[in-house]
Amino acid sequence: MSDWDFLYEMNARGCSAAEISDAAACGYAPWDLIDEDEYEDADEPISQQKKKPIKQKQPEIYSQSFNTFKYSIQDATELLDHFDSINSNPPPSNAEILKRASLIMALAALETYIEDRVTEAANKISSSNNKNSKLQIFFTKSLQNDLKTFHTPSADRIKSLFEKYFDIDVTSGWVWNHFDQNKAKSELNKIAKKRGDIAHRSLRPQPGQPMPHAVTRDELAKHIRFICNLVNATEKFLSDKL
Repeated sequence: MSDWDFLYEMNARGCSAAEISDAAACGYAPWDLIDEDEYEDADEPISQQKKKPIKQKQPEIYSQSFNTFKYSIQDATELLDHFDSINSNPPPSNAEILKRASLIMALAALETYIEDRVTEAANKISSSNNKNSKLQIFFTKSLQNDLKTFHTPSADRIKSLFEKYFDIDVTSGWVWNHFDQNKAKSELNKIAKKRGDIAHRSLRPQPGQPMPHAVTRDELAKHIRFICNLVNATEKFLSDKL
C-alpha cells in the first residue's frame, strides 16, 4: 500500500483530518504535501465533508537535524510495521520484542534530534560572532560536556538545555491539536520513563508468568505519533526563535 493509499484508507475508516495529518507527520506521506485544512468542516461526518483537492504547499526550510530525524524515526515505524506483519493469532512468542525495540528507537531518534538541534544552533551563533574566539571555545566545550550526560530526553532536561544556551523555553512551543504545553511535557515524561523501564529492567515476559505488555500496539503507535508531532512543534518554534 502506498503512502497516499494508506491516508485515503484512514479517511475511508472515518479518521479525522487531524488524525490523518498526524499520520503524515510520522512519515506515512510527504510532509510538505499534507494540508491540515484538507476538509472544509472537520466537525461534520466524514461522509458529508467536501474533500478539497490536495494543494502543493510552499517548501519550508528545515534544519539538518530535522531532516535526520525524519530518516531515523523510520527505524521505529518499520519495527512496528514488522510487528503487524507477524502478529498472527496467536502471535509468535518473540513478537513483543519488536514493540519494545520500536519504542527505544523512537526515543533515540528524539534524543538525537535534540542533541543535533542544539549543536546546530550553537554553531550558527558561534560562526556569526568572531569577536571573541576564547568565548566561542568555552561555549562550544561547555555544550559538548553537557551533551555527554544528556541521555534521557525528558521535558525538564530539554527545557534546561535550551534555557542555558539560548535563554528560551522551548517547551512553550509544544502546542498542537489537542496538546498544550503541560500536557505535552507530561506525556513526554511518561514515554521517557517507559523507555527507561524497558531499557534497564528488560520487562521481557517470563515463561509461565503472565504479565501486562510493556507497551501495547496501540500505545506504541500513539507514542511514535506524539514524538513526531513534538519534533515538528519544536522545529517550528526554533525556526522563529533562533
